[in-house]
Amino acid sequence: MRMTPENIPGAGSIGPIKSRRIPGREDVPEEQPEPVQQEAVVETAELTLEDIELVTVLLDACAQRGAFKASEFSIVGKLHDKLEAFVASHRG
Repeated sequence: MRMTPENIPGAGSIGPIKSRRIPGREDVPEEQPEPVQQEAVVETAELTLEDIELVTVLLDACAQRGAFKASEFSIVGKLHDKLEAFVASHRG
């Protein structure tokens, strides 16, 4: 015999279950309903050749104003050279 509230003695007066929380277990979070799947709008970031050229100008300005330590000059210089070469190769 399948157990239902109707055939359990005294169970008919219980009524519908409103919560799945266990008394005395307030530390257990109540289960949340699964969110409805919505289409995600994915925004792609664009990086243009002009943006890369602006970075080389920024590096120049920072170097002239003393923003880099002497030990960082080679790293900054290599990055600057790579960016300039990239822009030049894509400009044709």
